[in-house]
Amino acid sequence: MSKSKFLTLAVAALFLLNTATLAFLFFKKPPPPPLQREGPKEVVIERLHFDARQVAGYEKLIAQHRQAIESVQQEMGNARKALFEQLRGDDFSQKDSLLAVIGQLQQQIEDAHFQHFAEVKKLCKPDQAPAFDALTSELARFLAPPPLPGRGAHPPRSK
Repeated sequence: MSKSKFLTLAVAALFLLNTATLAFLFFKKPPPPPLQREGPKEVVIERLHFDARQVAGYEKLIAQHRQAIESVQQEMGNARKALFEQLRGDDFSQKDSLLAVIGQLQQQIEDAHFQHFAEVKKLCKPDQAPAFDALTSELARFLAPPPLPGRGAHPPRSK
C-alpha cells in the first residue's frame, strides 16, 4: 500500500471517528436532574391535603417555629463554643455545667418541634386526622439533619 493511500485511509478513519464522537455527544440524553429532597413543608401540605386557608396558617406556624428554633440554636452554638474553648487550657471545671446547658437547650428544641406539630394538628380538619396520624411516624425523619456528603444516611459503624 502506498503512503498516499494509507494517509487517505487514516484521515478518512479519523474523520469518521471524530464525526461519530461528536454525534454521540450531541445526541446523548442529558443526565437526569439530581434528586431533590422534598422539604417537610411540601410533604405536610401534600399529605394532609391542606386547603389555601390551612396553608396560610401553616406558613405562619412555620415562621414562628423557625424564629423560636433559631434563637435556641444560637444559644446552643454559644454554649458549644464555650465548651470547646475549655480545651485551650487544662481547667475543665465548667465542662459539666456547659454540657447541662446544651442538654437543656436541645430539650427546648425538641419541645418546640413537638409544640409546632401539635399546632399543625389543630389546623387539620376531622377528615385529615388519619393522614396526620400516618404522618407522625415520619416527623422525626423530617427534623433530622441531612446526611453528611459522601456518607449516606447512616454514620459509619464503629468496630
